Amino acid sequence: GEISAGWIQRISAGKGIRHTERNPDPANKLHVLQMWAAPDTAGLEPEYAQTDLNDELASGELVTALSGLPGEDPGIGIHNRWTALDIARPRPGAVLDVKVAPFHHVFLARGSARVHIDAADADSPVDLHPGDALRLTDAPAFQVEAIGEEPVEFLVWRMHAHF
Repeated sequence: GEISAGWIQRISAGKGIRHTERNPDPANKLHVLQMWAAPDTAGLEPEYAQTDLNDELASGELVTALSGLPGEDPGIGIHNRWTALDIARPRPGAVLDVKVAPFHHVFLARGSARVHIDAADADSPVDLHPGDALRLTDAPAFQVEAIGEEPVEFLVWRMHAHF
């Protein structure tokens, strides 16, 4: 499949796959973020899915892009009932509440953001710049604020178990 900005894809290797990743237009810079999430079931058949999230991301709110959590309606489902991935492109100055989970991994893909952690013992706020990541354990609640004038895009893995 071919994807563009704002699209996500899921490849479930299952019992094994072969694939290639390349930029079909080397004259244009390509920025890809690849993440791996272990399935909670062994022996799955290989699968592929992709979807365009641009309309949802235009809202500026957090969008559940991938999830295996029961009761969630993601862009694409994954084979892990303990994990979800939220993505946002907030407007400058916007402050977004992140859903509570025992474990979070925040990654800032572009722009600048400030993470406000609602805990008395937290070193808050924490400023993030492109490529920065922040892992949180048992954070009662936190918010991500888009700071500066540049477009901001961040991702948050919500995990309800560790492996």
